[in-house]
Amino acid sequence: MNYGSTRLLASPDWTNIRRSYDGAKIFWHTEQLDIDGFWVRPILNLVDRFNTSDHTRQLAGLWTVYRPSKEQTFNLYYLYFDSDLPVRFGAARGGRGGYDNNTFGARWDGYHPLADLLPRLGESALAGNVMWDFEGAYQFGDWTARSISAGMSTTGLGYAFMNLPLQPQFWAYFDYASGTPHRADSNSTFETFNQLFPAGHTYFGYLDEVGRSNIHDLNFQLSIYPAKWITTYLQYHIFRLDEAGDALYTTEPDLSTNRFSPTGRAGKDVGDELDLLTEFQLGRHSVLFVGYSKMFSGSFINETGVHTSPEMFYMQYYFRW
Repeated sequence: MNYGSTRLLASPDWTNIRRSYDGAKIFWHTEQLDIDGFWVRPILNLVDRFNTSDHTRQLAGLWTVYRPSKEQTFNLYYLYFDSDLPVRFGAARGGRGGYDNNTFGARWDGYHPLADLLPRLGESALAGNVMWDFEGAYQFGDWTARSISAGMSTTGLGYAFMNLPLQPQFWAYFDYASGTPHRADSNSTFETFNQLFPAGHTYFGYLDEVGRSNIHDLNFQLSIYPAKWITTYLQYHIFRLDEAGDALYTTEPDLSTNRFSPTGRAGKDVGDELDLLTEFQLGRHSVLFVGYSKMFSGSFINETGVHTSPEMFYMQYYFRW
């Protein structure tokens, strides 16, 4: 279940047990157009008996991908998620306890040679490809007895140099996901975006401290190729909450909270994160990763619990077949 950019629906490799589902899918794929329809239940990974599907939650969707050319891709999708689990916050009296969530979204990504726009560049050192990645989604439904109105957007622009040494690629992204101004007010609209089942590790830093809910993330990315089998990535994230009265959420599904300032006095400054990763393609099936991540915590982290600026160094090897 990896769809589109995997911002909302993915089975990430980073976890010890990959996310999986029970259900059914129908699809029709051609060279230019893919259409997938599915209905599934998430799998519960149990320690004392056989794994089973979660009968309190269900996910259905229709996902289309259109490729007019090799340089561009369009995604259009609808996702329905229903949960009977009691919500962890913001419940309203008279509600059923759980929630249902409808998500309509679209994405456009691609690249175009700059020389087609500026022919004089030709074979110069500045020749390369302009790249873009735009995605947006809107959610509505019911959060116990409250109505849902939430959204997210991603704006990314990049450039890949083709003639420079190391063939550097630069990206600048701004990620937005809405939050709820008055989280505890059961009479207000619930506006916190639900990231569903994301590959959050890919987009909001390798420390996994931040998810796609109630967040602004201005980030810059650089990748270089010291050799054909070596790729180095550098990312820098600037995290700010969308609403100071809402929580900081993790990358886990079901709006799992990280920290919360009930009064909002801790502000919106979550902090900045630096990520450095080098990938070694040792062979057709073997890959080695070496990485380092560091968060420089802001006022929100420092005033909502233990003052910490986490960091991580790791090595990871996997065999792919």
